[in-house]
Amino acid sequence: MAIHFILLLIVLLINYFTYRKRARSSFVIAFTFIVLFIYLAIRYDYGTDYLNYYKLFNDQSLIEDSREILFWKIFYSFNSYEFFIFCHTAVFLITLYVFLRKNISPQYYVLFLLSFMLHPGMIYCYITAMRSALAASTFIIIAQYFYIKKKNIVIYLIGIIIASLFHTSAIVLILLPLFEFIISKLSVKIVLVCYCLLFIISAFFLQDIIQGILSGFDVFNRYSYYVEEDYIDSTSSSIIILRSLYLFPLYYMLRLYYSHKLSDEFNRIMVIAFLYFVILFVGLDFQNRYAIILFPYVIASVCLTLANTSNMLNKSIIIIPYLVVLFYLNYVMYKIYMENPFIQGNFIYYHTIFSIQ
Repeated sequence: MAIHFILLLIVLLINYFTYRKRARSSFVIAFTFIVLFIYLAIRYDYGTDYLNYYKLFNDQSLIEDSREILFWKIFYSFNSYEFFIFCHTAVFLITLYVFLRKNISPQYYVLFLLSFMLHPGMIYCYITAMRSALAASTFIIIAQYFYIKKKNIVIYLIGIIIASLFHTSAIVLILLPLFEFIISKLSVKIVLVCYCLLFIISAFFLQDIIQGILSGFDVFNRYSYYVEEDYIDSTSSSIIILRSLYLFPLYYMLRLYYSHKLSDEFNRIMVIAFLYFVILFVGLDFQNRYAIILFPYVIASVCLTLANTSNMLNKSIIIIPYLVVLFYLNYVMYKIYMENPFIQGNFIYYHTIFSIQ
């Protein structure tokens, strides 16, 4: 745990002073990702599913879902589990690097890195949910070149099908073009009211909603243990209250989107972020299953909104609730691990492959 936060501090300071001194930010951010790659590529038993995938690597009979055929084909094409980890880490970090360079201004590199290193749905999920990480990488590349930059619905839909062969939950993102069409016809007030209603409904009926989703959609039935093990009752109250803070930056993001000041590319980034908030408020983001795919677009949208907001009070209303959510989610995650020594996996102690006896 300590090395994670030491690395975070070093990364933030280097990128902050680089920007302040107008130095070569492109070189520094590339160097930052190389450092992150080394840190993650040589890890051993770091991440809640590291050893589970190690067991799967040595016993194909333990496969959970054979529909995710593309992942398993790639997974079992490697001769070494450690080399798979090496390549897996390279893929998702290169993908995120491309995303950052194309969609984030250098002045917000620090905010992006802070979010990436602290949000449980980012770095922690990328090294744990390996199938979802590759689905996320596929989505980010497909969305960047065939939805955001140049809209090609056919290729985008094919890309989503490919992403779902890494993790079936990605198939939900096939609804993105329809969601964009609907939200483009509405207004700030109507959309904000809809979000508030979703939030209120989920606050009071979250367990009923999740039970309905789990029983009604085959894609999600593998997560039925969340209800069976009282997962919702034990974690929902504080997290639901915390999610309400997202409504503050979301309001300013919606105002910016409907002001039509942004290019079509940036508008589509915001639409993807809006879709994530729908998924989040409905209660569909099981253990950050969609944050790992969509939260980079939330970060980019927050950065865009801050860049287009001149009033310091409004900037504070955007960034303070966002940071409170970010830090508190990180605190809750580590609190769970510290208080429950029997929880599956490890995020407390960092080991490398060189420490294997």
